[in-house]
Order: sequence, then structure tokens, then C-alpha cells
Amino acid sequence: MEVKALLKRLGVEPLVIELDELGPQGPQLQKVLERLTGQFTVPNVFIDTVRLYRKGELVPLLSETSGKILESKSLQRP
Repeated sequence: MEVKALLKRLGVEPLVIELDELGPQGPQLQKVLERLTGQFTVPNVFIDTVRLYRKGELVPLLSETSGKILESKSLQRP
């Protein structure tokens, strides 16, 4: 619920698939997602990187994120 609330505050309307509402297919889909992503827990958030790239938004987003990661790492002491 927290991820959905965050996305809503950001003005994003995600496609949400509630595994617990799919009946017996829910656990099956969760196992498939685990095989594909290595992550069993939910939520899994997938971002359409190709669409972001075509809109010219992916590179700035990655650059901004990369800078924050590097900045964060430089603050950490071994």
C-alpha cells in the first residue's frame, strides 16, 4: 500500500496486479516472478525503461540517481 500511495502522490497511475486477488493463479504468478527477478517478496515495481528513454527522461534520471549513489558512497567511511 505504501508504494501505491507514493506513486499516487507522484501522479503516476501504475498497472497494479494484486496477487492475492487472483485466486490460485496468484501464487503461481509469484513463483514465476521469483524465477525471473530473483525476488519473492512483493511489491515488485517494474519501470518501462524503453518508454522513459524514448521520452528523453531515462538518462537524466539515471544520471541524477548515479550522482546520489556516488555522493552517498563518498560519505561512507570504511
